[in-house]
This record gives sequence, C-alpha cells and structure tokens, in this order.
Amino acid sequence: MSAILGSTETGTTANKAFSTHCDATGSPMDGFKLSCEGLNTDGNNPGTVGVIFSVTIPNGYDMHRGDQKTGSWSDGKEGSKYDLMRLGIDKNGGAGGTYRFEIWFSQDSIDGDGWTLPWEVSVFSNGSLSGGPYTYTFKKGGSGGGHRH
Repeated sequence: MSAILGSTETGTTANKAFSTHCDATGSPMDGFKLSCEGLNTDGNNPGTVGVIFSVTIPNGYDMHRGDQKTGSWSDGKEGSKYDLMRLGIDKNGGAGGTYRFEIWFSQDSIDGDGWTLPWEVSVFSNGSLSGGPYTYTFKKGGSGGGHRH
C-alpha cells in the first residue's frame, strides 16, 4: 500500500490523467460511485502529487463527517502511517451529492508501479453501522476506468 501524506475534501479537479483500475467487494447502495479522476499537479508541496477522487452518494444519504468515519486512516500493519481511506455514509434522508477528495502521495509513490489505495466504505443509520465495510482497492494502471459502482 502507498503511504498517504494527507487528504482533504476539495473542489479541485484533476489536471493530469492517471490510469487506475479498481477491485471492489460489493456496493453499499444503488447510485453509489467512487472514481479516481486523475492527478492534481498544481500547488502541491515539492515532491508531492494530489490524486483526485470523486464520490457520488444517492438521494436519502449524506457523507458522514466526524468520529473518524471519513478520511485517511492507518490499518496499523505498518506502524502509524496512513495507508487507506475511510468513507462513512449516513442513511439520514439527506440530499446526496458528489464530493471530491484530494489525497497526497510522494511523487516517487505515484511514479512507481506498485501504487495502490484501499477505501473502506461503511453505511451508518442512527449512528450504528448498518452496512459494510465494503472495500474498494484502486491500483495504478489498467483499463477499468478507475471507478466502481
């Protein structure tokens, strides 16, 4: 897995293509989509590159913020480095929507053939886990379009 240097919700769009494919273990609901849009090469710290992901959540749901249910995370296997993304979705009658995240990696990590980024997607209802986690693992290369529904 590739070490995440940081992540944030953003309005930034990709300005350079980045070919990925995704393996997934199911889908949390109809209308859900997680995509790698490409790279942001502008305005980053020297030696770093942002990877832009978009998340589409259907009507009736909202992105869960807080309680460390959304954002970069460490699986603990390699110390405290961040190596996966978590996404929490609340079943709360929300309006849904499309959200973007920029996730930063070292240029060396992006350039290497072994770049990979797992996402854990979980659904919550009234604060309790009601579905998942579903795993979406993005890897560099391939022709799968870099998205899964």
